[in-house]
Amino acid sequence: MACCMVVSLFISDELSYDKQNINAASVYRIVENIPADDGSNMAVAATPPALATAIGTSIPEIECVTRLFPKPWSNNFYVRNGEKKFPEENIFHADPSVFKFFSFSFISGNPKTALADPGSIVLTESVARKYFGYKNPVGKHLEIDDWAPCTVTAVIKDIPANMHFSFDMLVPLSRFLNESSRPSNTLWSWNSFYTYVRLKPGTNAQMADKKIRSVYQQHQPGGKNYFYSQPVTSIHLHSNLRAELKPGSDIAYSWIF
Repeated sequence: MACCMVVSLFISDELSYDKQNINAASVYRIVENIPADDGSNMAVAATPPALATAIGTSIPEIECVTRLFPKPWSNNFYVRNGEKKFPEENIFHADPSVFKFFSFSFISGNPKTALADPGSIVLTESVARKYFGYKNPVGKHLEIDDWAPCTVTAVIKDIPANMHFSFDMLVPLSRFLNESSRPSNTLWSWNSFYTYVRLKPGTNAQMADKKIRSVYQQHQPGGKNYFYSQPVTSIHLHSNLRAELKPGSDIAYSWIF
């Protein structure tokens, strides 16, 4: 009986990934296959930054689009609040629309404006306590490496374990793109961004995929990369691509148990 209970809990957890999001059924991640010279294909979870810009305004079936961009280098950032200084490696950049896709639980702050300003930062509850104790940190500042001081605009509960990604701090993607010397929003060759779309009700995902590939060809004539969508709720059990944000599992384990 005890074994059955443990197995049931395991299976229940495995099947629950990303289903806590209000719009989970209509949210898809766009991924791509990149052909190699030897004829093989490399399936990658990340996409170029220009993809979201291109499809978000040209495909009517797409209600909205957002991007995640994890810390781009292997070294840690150093975050300071007065004399408190800690290395942080789990800092994500995101478009302000990210809160339309994932149902983060806000303790303080407004999801509509939390990432509107390039100098804003959203903290998880654990990180907020590390730097500010039990005081409300909204309106206070954090210094990150050589960035301009960031203003805390919101605190959210820690990211649930049953999501396909996790972060401790969230900053606006515009901050990174504006400070970069590259025209990142127009790049089709930098596969480091995680692109999500929310489809309008009644939209066929396969038809939307065809339009996404058509838009890609318009911007990159003759390009050989192949873009397609994954339901966000299927990522944990059915996706094992290169550059996944978090190691996934396999549906076979659930069937076996």
